Amino acid sequence: MKISNFPTREAWRLGVKAADELLSLFAKNYGRYPNRIGIILWGSEIQRTDGAGISLMSYLMGISPLWDQSGAVCGLAPLSSKNLNRPAIDTCAVISGSLRDKYPDIISLLSDAVKLTANKQLSTNAEMPVDNSNTYRRIFGPAEGLFGTGIFRDLPELYKSNQQEIRNTFIRNMRYAYSPYPEIVPETTFQQILSSIDCIIQPFTSPGYGPLTLDHTFEFSAGLKASTAHTHMSLPALFLIDFRRKNNVSVQYMLECIAMNMDDLTAPNGLFASLSKQSDETIKKTRNILVLVNAWANALPGCISSEQIHRLNRCIRDNTFLNRELYELFNVLFSQWF
Repeated sequence: MKISNFPTREAWRLGVKAADELLSLFAKNYGRYPNRIGIILWGSEIQRTDGAGISLMSYLMGISPLWDQSGAVCGLAPLSSKNLNRPAIDTCAVISGSLRDKYPDIISLLSDAVKLTANKQLSTNAEMPVDNSNTYRRIFGPAEGLFGTGIFRDLPELYKSNQQEIRNTFIRNMRYAYSPYPEIVPETTFQQILSSIDCIIQPFTSPGYGPLTLDHTFEFSAGLKASTAHTHMSLPALFLIDFRRKNNVSVQYMLECIAMNMDDLTAPNGLFASLSKQSDETIKKTRNILVLVNAWANALPGCISSEQIHRLNRCIRDNTFLNRELYELFNVLFSQWF
């Protein structure tokens, strides 16, 4: 019986490749596999990759789709330890409202995958409480009718907000468990589930954008990062998985991606150099970038260097068409550097 059109076999191949590269990179730097992974899943990613992110999550948990002769997914099966060649990784998904509304079949599929993984763990771990409902709560998103984390809505002056405010907003708005039907969970329960995440992955498929020009990347990835309980600066490790070129999937630390995006924006032929006239669109785009630069710098220390900030400063001041509001905003945002 057909369950879903996604993931396709090709999307499964991409997801497996990305997962293997991710785990290899994490193990190289931390000497172990992640204890629990948090993955961001958007509806747009499913459309553009035919479900590579779904494949990534399923494979991390040690679950494989089964396909019928038409190529539709008709079931799920646990992968053997021999075929997996590693332990199954506990994985928690944070989904967008668009995925929830457009792809209820995907929610059901992932919910079944979570249950398969949990039941396998319960059968092999006698100390695990059988009645612990949190074991099956691994898919979270906004309430029905909402689509994002609410960070930009509830914190309109984000550049004045600290990590505690970002965390509280994320926890409050994203604590709806889908397994597969929505169930609001207490904030303390949601926070407990997120607390042991030590690796966060953001599949990325948006052409022409980067972490500093797409605000949804910040609200989901940085919001989830702020909601974990790690005191070590390098944890949770935050990765961006670039699916934009299907034949060349790349796994990079988000810190490196932000640094490269910043270089691109401030290069002689970059975005700021291309701004040539004052318009409402220009003002809005520039303001959003300035806010995101500051927000990422606070959320992920070290992702933006002082040299890059100075270069951005020159770009802003060289564009004399920008209005006084942006100059004042820039001075407020980056006063700690100058």
